[in-house]
This record gives sequence, C-alpha cells and structure tokens, in this order.
Amino acid sequence: MIDLSHNRPSMHTPPTRGLLPHLDFFQLTADAFEELCLDLVLDEGEVERAVRYGVKGDYQDGIDILAVLEWGKQRAYQCKREKRFGPAKIREAVSLFLDHGLADSVEAFVLCTAERLNSRQRLNALTEAGERLGEVRFEVWDQAELSRRLRNRRDLVARAFGESWAEAFNGTVTGWDRAHGIETRYLVCMSSDVTFDIAAGRLDGTPFEDGTLFLSPAGRYQSALARALGSEGRRESEYGRGFRSANAYQRAHPDAKVEPWGGEHPTFTRTPSATEVQKHFKDPITRSFLDAGVRLDRLAQVTTQFEYCGSGRFEESHAVAPLWSLHLQITNRSAEAVHLDRLRGSGRSGRNQPYEALEPGVGQSLEAVGPGSALAPGQTLLVPLATLVIPYTASGVDHGHDWDEIGDRLWFDSFADLSEQLAEAWVIGPTFWPEEMSIQSLDGDSTAEIAVRAFEPRRIGILDVEWGFGSCPHLFVELNDGVQYVRPLFTAVPGAECTEHALAPPGAVAFLLAELEHETTYLTSVFIDGQPMPAPPLLRRGDRLRMPVSPGSDAVFVGHYEAARTAYRPELARRLISAFVGHAHQSASAELDRTDRPFGPVVS
Repeated sequence: MIDLSHNRPSMHTPPTRGLLPHLDFFQLTADAFEELCLDLVLDEGEVERAVRYGVKGDYQDGIDILAVLEWGKQRAYQCKREKRFGPAKIREAVSLFLDHGLADSVEAFVLCTAERLNSRQRLNALTEAGERLGEVRFEVWDQAELSRRLRNRRDLVARAFGESWAEAFNGTVTGWDRAHGIETRYLVCMSSDVTFDIAAGRLDGTPFEDGTLFLSPAGRYQSALARALGSEGRRESEYGRGFRSANAYQRAHPDAKVEPWGGEHPTFTRTPSATEVQKHFKDPITRSFLDAGVRLDRLAQVTTQFEYCGSGRFEESHAVAPLWSLHLQITNRSAEAVHLDRLRGSGRSGRNQPYEALEPGVGQSLEAVGPGSALAPGQTLLVPLATLVIPYTASGVDHGHDWDEIGDRLWFDSFADLSEQLAEAWVIGPTFWPEEMSIQSLDGDSTAEIAVRAFEPRRIGILDVEWGFGSCPHLFVELNDGVQYVRPLFTAVPGAECTEHALAPPGAVAFLLAELEHETTYLTSVFIDGQPMPAPPLLRRGDRLRMPVSPGSDAVFVGHYEAARTAYRPELARRLISAFVGHAHQSASAELDRTDRPFGPVVS
C-alpha cells in the first residue's frame, strides 16, 4: 500500500449539512483513485489476493487491478478517473480488454469510474459492452456504486480524502466521543437473548466480559422482562401448518404474496391474524403489543416454503418482531481508575409506559447515581437507555466487517446508520437520555463534568451475535444489488443424500453455497442448466462455493451433510464472515440454523 497522504491534492472543505450522498472522486489523483479501488477489491469476500497490474509505464492490457479468487479464477478491474466518460470511452475500455486475449482467463471484468454512468446513452453502451464480453461477467462500479461500497468504510474514505470528507460522508469519527480519558458511544444490541443476558449482568462470553452494568430505569425494566420470560427466553419464530401444494395454500390464504425468491417452488409471505399470533407467541411482550393494538403487519409475518428434503409439503413459519436494546457504552481509556459519580439527562421513569415512537431526548429531567465500584483502566460500563421493538420487515442491518469469535459465538461490534430502522421503532417501558456525567478520581480530589453527545441514529454502534452450532449448508443468491438468503439445503437427517433444485430469480448473478456451521457438506454433483459444474467434494465451516448463473437458470445440487463438531476447523473461523455472508446475515438473526426461520430480501 502507498501512503495516500503524499499524493492527495489540496481539497476544499465539503458541505456539512447532512451526509453527502456520494463522494467526488475527482478530488483524488489517478493513482490514489486506483489505490482506493484496490482496497475495495480486497474487501470482496471471495478475493484471496489482489494486486495492481504492472507498474507505471508498463502496457497493462486494459487492466489496472487483477484479483485471484479462492477457487482459482481471476477477476480484472479497469479504473478510469476521467471526466466525460461517455459511450465511446466505454466501448474503448472493453475493446482494450478484449483485444489482448484476457477473456479466457478471467471470470469477470469490472469497470470502475469516477463519474456516474446513468445517462441513457451510457446505459445503452454498458448493455452493449456486456453483450460483447459474452461469458465474462460485466460489472460497473461507477461513482454511485463506489460511494455505496464506501458508506461503511470510513477508514478508507479518511485515508484517501481526508478527515473532513470522511466526516461529511460517513459521519462522526467512529461514533465514539472522548473527554478526560473517557470514551462514550451509543450502542444498539440487536438480539433479544443478549439484551436479557446483559440486563441480568451475565457478561461472560460477551465482548464486555470485564464490564459492569449500570442499573438505570431501563436496565431494571429489562431485568424484569427477563424474569417474566423465564429460562426459555422469547421465541421469535415457530412452525405453523403444512399444506400439500402451493394451490392448497393459496386457496386457504388468497391474500398471501408470492415472493420472487424461493427456488423451484414458490415462497409466500402474509400478515397473520391476531388469533394466530396469540397461538404461536405466548410471551408477555408479544401479548402486551397485541393488547396495545399494535398493527399486525408491523408485528409479525408468516412465510411459507416448500420443505425439499423434509416433509415434502409447504410449511408455514411464523415470526415476530425482534426486541432490541439501546445502551450508552462508557469505557475508561485513561491510565487511572475513576468513579462515575452520576448521570443527568431526561426520559420517562415509570415502568407502565405506553408504547410510543422513539423520540430521543423527550421526557422529564432525570438523574441517576453511578455504581459504587470504580471503573478500572480499559473497563466498560453499560448504561441501558431504552427497550425497542423494530418492525419485523425493518430489522435487517449491515454488520460490516468488524466481528470477533468468543467461545462458540460470532459477535459483530461495528457502526452503522440505523436511521431507517429506528424511524419505525417503538419504545417499551422507561427511557433515559443522558446529557452530562460526572466522574471523580479515586481519592475524590478532582471532578470532571463530561457532556454526552445527543443521540442520533446515523452513526451508532451495533452489537449482534450469530449462532454457534447447527445443521445444513445454506444457499444464497447474488443479485445485481446485493445478496439474498434462499434456504438451507439437504435438510433431511445427516447422511441422507438429497437432490435439490433452485431457480435463479430476476437479477441473479450467481448462487452461493456456504457451509457456515460445525459440520461437513458432501457434494456428489452440481448442475447449472443441465451442465455439470466443477465442485469440491466437501465443504467445511467457512467454505463456500460460487456458481455463476443467469436469471431463470435451474440449479441442481446432489449431496448430504454430516453434523459433527469434529468438522469445525479453527483455522477457517475467520473465513466465515466473507462479504456475501456478512451482508446476507443482515436478515438472518442469531437463528439462521433454524429451518423454521423466514428470511426476506437483504436491506442494503
């Protein structure tokens, strides 16, 4: 990597009213633009290694970056930081690539441009270019696509453009604020189970093993919910009825929507009745929402899919909206232990509060006394602020790439823009919106007042957890605009060979078969549109197989799985969260290994 600060030109300060919709790549030198594209190529989950092709002065055969994929294929990238990059230049870029006979050695050609290529003439030229490339897949990373890929990569934006651009495009530095050696950030926990573990002070096995919990009004309320739920916790998905055929299901539920995903057989979604919700979800949280008259289309969803290797019927699965919790994370980054004396702010303190839309900062003045124990250097204090329910259809979030493996769980601890999700959130119970905190030295000789930044959802921490053990390999479809979960494969008992079919939906680019769990998948054969595909004989946890397809392609998978902890290979653990798996998990939750869990299109 080169130091981009040495070749970064002088830049004007970008506008600061709201986040910039896209980046101005003409603020970079051509060399810096190419280096930034290389960083994004290395972010691709299936890329094993990538290099800039040739050196300055070499004849580069129409290639600026060459990537080697995990299954041995190559992918070529051409970077064009040019103004007025019209149809003639698009045709020239493709001709330069084709004229040097590289099409036989790469599976895709990616054109990266500093301009947007959305005019009618340019779009027509891109369509023509794709046809000329034949079997070589053609992708375009123009200004809009590059900006989308960099939205959650503040580090790359800051290094290439500078801090002022990163602030204007990505938001605050990391979502952290720091004063007097104390760092604070807002943190959303996106798992009901983890919310209640934290509320009960069970921090072992979490990223906050050495942390402590501040029993704010919201924290006491969450503890009470955990006790009311009991040891079973809150189930958010349950099996429903089975139907012999799609026609039988549609006769019973003519209001059901046919989804464009699901493979050979159709997949249906619908809003359940209040009676159905009461039947399947008897926990006090769901009952309270029903009593409060919460709209059913925001609270629950029924997904019906064909069970390929199970019952051979169309099986319903019911799901309810997840429970999230919002915290203030306070971490002592100084070299000395300190006391958190008190927190001052506003909110609502009563337990029996009506369900309301999330309105940060609203409520009466409140003050909370800090914990009695000192906060040691490096130690974290979690302050529960609010308990949230997000509509089922709005709960998908891009985890990004910041994750860690603790025990048998994968923890995502990163930052995201949750404006869309939290705009539809409801608040349950008490809230606390801190405005200022007091800290003291252990001897009590010095006191500091630290202002707490007002809550805003565009750049806050997210904490989520994935499963540890499960069964079945999982099928995803790569689309032009993201990755979408399809279903598990080979869901019969371990060792029973199955033949599975999947039909590529509109916009499909490839099927992705991923072994995500502690087991081994054995593939006897794979066919795409009747043609055999080269496939490894087995997949272990972290392995994945990518198969290029076109919309309407028929894929056939023959194989089985063996569920065994011995299939887990620790050296592969960090391969698990590739780009496509990480994005696909936005809609998955901690129960992706459950066949009764419905999944929808990924929110990007």
